[in-house]
Amino acid sequence: MKPVVEFTVAGSTVSLFPQKIGEEELTLYPHQLQMLDLWGTRDNLLLTTDTGSGKTAAALFPLVKDIPRPGRDNAIFIYPTNALIYNQAKSMIKTLSLLRVPDEQKPGKLRPVKVSVIPSVSKIQDPRLVSPAEADVQLFVINGETIDKLPHKRTKGQKLLEITQLKGKQSFYLTNPDTLYLLLAMRYSQSLRNVAGLGELSTIIIDEFHSYTGIELANLVYSLRYANELGMKYRKVFLSATPHADLSQLLDQLFQPETVPTVVADQPVGQRKIANDVRVKLYPHDRGDALLDNIQSIVSNLKDEGSLSPGSNRSAKSYEQQSTIPCVVILNSVVNAIELEERLRKMGLEVSSYRGLMGKDSRKLAGEIVVGTSAIELGIDFDCHHLIMEASDASSFLQRFGRVGRHQEGIAHILVPQNVFSAFNQFSNQRIDRTIFAEKIKAAYPIQASLSWFVSNIYGLSLAKILSSHLIDTINGYKYSSKEGLKNALSVEQQFLTKLKQDLGLSFSLQLFKLLESQAWFPKLKETIFFRSGYPSIIVHDVREQKKRPEDFRYEADLATLIRRGEPCELMAIEEGDKPVVKIESYAKYHQVFFSSSKSELKKEQLLVNSRDVGLYSIRESERFTLDKLLEEHVFIIVPRELDNYLDWRTPLFPFKDQVTTRLIAFDGDALICKALLKERKDNQ
Repeated sequence: MKPVVEFTVAGSTVSLFPQKIGEEELTLYPHQLQMLDLWGTRDNLLLTTDTGSGKTAAALFPLVKDIPRPGRDNAIFIYPTNALIYNQAKSMIKTLSLLRVPDEQKPGKLRPVKVSVIPSVSKIQDPRLVSPAEADVQLFVINGETIDKLPHKRTKGQKLLEITQLKGKQSFYLTNPDTLYLLLAMRYSQSLRNVAGLGELSTIIIDEFHSYTGIELANLVYSLRYANELGMKYRKVFLSATPHADLSQLLDQLFQPETVPTVVADQPVGQRKIANDVRVKLYPHDRGDALLDNIQSIVSNLKDEGSLSPGSNRSAKSYEQQSTIPCVVILNSVVNAIELEERLRKMGLEVSSYRGLMGKDSRKLAGEIVVGTSAIELGIDFDCHHLIMEASDASSFLQRFGRVGRHQEGIAHILVPQNVFSAFNQFSNQRIDRTIFAEKIKAAYPIQASLSWFVSNIYGLSLAKILSSHLIDTINGYKYSSKEGLKNALSVEQQFLTKLKQDLGLSFSLQLFKLLESQAWFPKLKETIFFRSGYPSIIVHDVREQKKRPEDFRYEADLATLIRRGEPCELMAIEEGDKPVVKIESYAKYHQVFFSSSKSELKKEQLLVNSRDVGLYSIRESERFTLDKLLEEHVFIIVPRELDNYLDWRTPLFPFKDQVTTRLIAFDGDALICKALLKERKDNQ
């Protein structure tokens, strides 16, 4: 298999400008300097720059500009994935180590800023780290993984409270939106005390804002607005790739952020390369072609050339730099990634995996070749010489392409649809500016829909009502709750919903929320909805992974994936916080699955509850599939087939068959999106 189009995407440099941070004179990028200038003058800020251009540092520098001093700024950083939390913690340690403060032991001398990570995390190793008692700056790493690994015999809320009470030093909390949502939704014990503690912070930084869509986007923006009503009046800093027009409009409506300029009129003192040249090889590939055969052929050629030796492209690096990986493959499908791993191992290659459907502790960036999926594309910093990739939309393409050329020149082997291949024919053997390349990709690939309209839809807003109602439930549940406390909670909710409605330009009465709350589906959705809720999250006991990685073979997956691809899907137990445990031996290609009901007639296009008298069941490959019992008491909706044209793979829909016709069925958060979409279509007719 030979590439038909080859060209070079030019590297990029950025100008440097002097700026004193603490006692140290640094050289900053233009957008980092502009962020410092705007920091004290605006409540909310938006920074949009390319991957690897120091966005996190741009938000960090204003927080530590006057270190050390009393009244310092403490902040919370929100990252979409745990892997990105760990990666950015390492980056912060590196950035903070550049700063100098007066040395208490040596008057007149300076020493590096000392940093501690709390709790200690094996995935964040750096010889510069010190104990919390010695530290000038504390990085609190807070997510389900780190909280779970703290000593037992306490609730997660108690563990979290213990962490957040360690004050007295400048503190930065690195977490994910799931944890923030659970706190605000009072899902942890001690949530009120934890929220009160976090109210002492000054700033919240939301990284990779463009990556949120649908339910996640709605819950994120509702959480940020609701936190404000709870006294967490943070400056909000959004870090993002260039957001689509509809997402920009939503930001303007709800937060009115000032866009941080990325140029400075002053004379620079130098330049720094932030991206190296990348040689691009395009391979025409359309759906139905033998994707894995083509990739295996590319890898085989690289092996024959000697390009896959771990030392073949490695330059000398210090401990703070990432190790070199000869080749990284990024695929859309986890099942394809699993199959490719097996093929490459049979070729005698040392293969590591970085994908879903495996234990998170087993994800590694090492060896001769790494096979990954979307789990690898958001901000994970590594150094590879060869990148082999496919992508389904422009945002994903550019995120994945940004993984190569970060630390050295690289080669990208990209399997593209015919329209993309044709669009770049004119550039054969040329050198293309990186900006022009990105524009061409955005024109050739579809733009990932953010579903931002869902935030303004009454069914989307039901998530805001669910979020705020948890505080009222918590107050009501207190043994010594007072009428005054309940009155205050109701007032907070009313202010939250009223301001949200007004800023979104909506005119309906708040009584509409009361009507929603009275529906049978509302309390059921309230029980099951979480930040990313689509389908129930299941603990998978993976027999194949157990053979390869006996220390780390359990992980979480959504039920929709198991229904479609898991083999044989044997329900083992209900444990670990009432989460079901399902044994699988492998993942297959998509199964033929449909739902039906023993009840003769179910209401169509209405949110319903899957109670036992509904008689909902599923058939997979002509046999009854018993995992459907895990969807009992969950919300569902039956919708016309054409609704599938408005949604993508992130909203799983299954066929629903009755005696007359075939429609589609969706559950929980996906059902809510479908109901909202039906309303949008009706309103726009």
